Amino acid sequence: MQIKSPFFQLLLATLILVVISLCLQTQAQWFALLDYDHAQLWSQPWRFFSAHLLHLNYQHGLLNWLALIMIVLIWQRQLSARRLLNVLLICSVVCCLLVWLVGQPQRFVGLSGILHGLIIFCLLGDTRQGDKLSVVVLIIIVAKIIAEACGFSVTGNSPLALPNMGQAVWVIHASGVIGGIVASYTARQPLAHSA
Repeated sequence: MQIKSPFFQLLLATLILVVISLCLQTQAQWFALLDYDHAQLWSQPWRFFSAHLLHLNYQHGLLNWLALIMIVLIWQRQLSARRLLNVLLICSVVCCLLVWLVGQPQRFVGLSGILHGLIIFCLLGDTRQGDKLSVVVLIIIVAKIIAEACGFSVTGNSPLALPNMGQAVWVIHASGVIGGIVASYTARQPLAHSA
């Protein structure tokens, strides 16, 4: 049975990613092998991708999984299953590469960096079509990352605060944004060619 509906393919790809991430979340013994580890990144290159599928806890995962589903539903007209996966892969590589170059954090898990990239990819697509509100949202996202870099934390002392990371979460988010910009130039072929 072949699934021909592009929206259903997109939703199915999204749900498969969420299920894979959820399954990995139940396997705490894999974290040390799959998280982003600055010292191991080049000798274990799967970490470019696997770190984004792991989360600190179920609350962290739930927030990111719901955010992914919401982004896909909001911008479904810009995405196909293939384009979504391409953008996520590009953002994963760029995010980890930039975090490695900056040198902090030494370790991390979570989808938020590449979610920032996916949102930027979609917003840039909207701005190319003349949507003025997208420009405002882009400015808000940049302001949020600047605030994080200045020490303002969205998570504070909540269970989502990343231990031993200090203020380095902004590096992950900013790297994801740069990944979204790269993806907007490399993964923006017509949907008819990428379905």
